[in-house]
Amino acid sequence: MKQAMRASLVVLALTLIPLAAQADPMLTAATTSASCNSNSGTVSGPTSCSDSGESVTISTSPLVLMAGVNDVAGDGNHLATAMVTFWFEVIGGNPGDSVLLGLTLDLTTSSDPHSGAIDEVYTDVNQNEVEVCSGDEGPCAYGTSFAGTEYFDSPSGYEREITLNVEAEEGGVYGGDPSASSDFCIAPVTAGIYSVVVSSGIGNCLGAAPVSQAPEPATLALFGAGLLGLGFLYRRSTIKRPL
Repeated sequence: MKQAMRASLVVLALTLIPLAAQADPMLTAATTSASCNSNSGTVSGPTSCSDSGESVTISTSPLVLMAGVNDVAGDGNHLATAMVTFWFEVIGGNPGDSVLLGLTLDLTTSSDPHSGAIDEVYTDVNQNEVEVCSGDEGPCAYGTSFAGTEYFDSPSGYEREITLNVEAEEGGVYGGDPSASSDFCIAPVTAGIYSVVVSSGIGNCLGAAPVSQAPEPATLALFGAGLLGLGFLYRRSTIKRPL
């Protein structure tokens, strides 16, 4: 009888301790695209391009996109575009758990009235989108820049898509120097059994400030109860019994 009680207490104590780690899933590979367009043609590459005043650079770790046009009046149209699409997944808990995520962004645009710049981040989770723009591309709901955190729910155990896109465009008649840049961080709002993994090679929470996190009281209570249970079992096992 005593042996059976001891075994049941071990199971109880272990189940109260949250899992410390979980294997990362194999997510779909990220794609990157840099494009520089002018009247003379198009130059493109996976992470950078430069031609006739357009310039694009993409860093994947930390994830930062920049696009700009350095133009003089009268030399034609110019368009610089940077795009990155990758995948993320919430792991931990039970498949299908609804987990609140924070998407911390630093999006900027700059242009004169005769050119335009646009900077946007969107996901396939309820069509979430943050877009800023200036010049001919405006107005946008978030204005010309955004530095903050947007929140949305994503189910645990499901791969989701996210895209960052920046563009700078100049019409050729007036000249101008539009530019746009973007970086990001995506993480659970509260620490605990959940975490976020992203496609290989993408640096998450390295460019933008990380989402503020704090341990949930319920999680800490469960963890403490598990440790107390193990301590009680250890004490019982060390007590000498009479022969």
